[in-house]
Amino acid sequence: MSQAVATRIYCNHILAENRPMSDIAEAGSTLLPAAFVRHHAALAEMPLFELIEQLILIFTTGRSNERIDISGESAYITAFLDQVLAFLDENPSSIEGFLDFWDEEAAAKTIPSTAVDGIRILTIHKSKGLAFHTVLIPFCDWDIFNTKQGSRSTLWVHPQESPYDELPTLPIEQK
Repeated sequence: MSQAVATRIYCNHILAENRPMSDIAEAGSTLLPAAFVRHHAALAEMPLFELIEQLILIFTTGRSNERIDISGESAYITAFLDQVLAFLDENPSSIEGFLDFWDEEAAAKTIPSTAVDGIRILTIHKSKGLAFHTVLIPFCDWDIFNTKQGSRSTLWVHPQESPYDELPTLPIEQK
């Protein structure tokens, strides 16, 4: 049986029995990191933020009692720790309180990103002044050809001089 299958069976068993954390740590000694099992009593006494730091450290490296450096870590861990700090700014250090906060508010938050290698969806107002290689405008049904009687018409030309030749076509208003 693979470790993933054994872990899933164990989690389902624990959830069905609604066991306290101390039982899970003792009963799951072969499935949980050794540092978690060894230090579960000390972990239970820690303030919320330090507890979460230690749990991240234990479950990512298997070690405890170190300080974690999240500067190069996943955006998800950083955003999660930001939510913990936001909770602690206005609430006492309580695991139950944080779990309620997480279920009601924080779990639905998105992770802001400045550097995106993909598609960014912005309003025209927000994107004003930004230089993008390609811009898609869905449902663009604007009248770019002025068809009213007696008005100017638009001529589409293929520019040949720099810097205009970087565009395949340009609209030129005829007077």
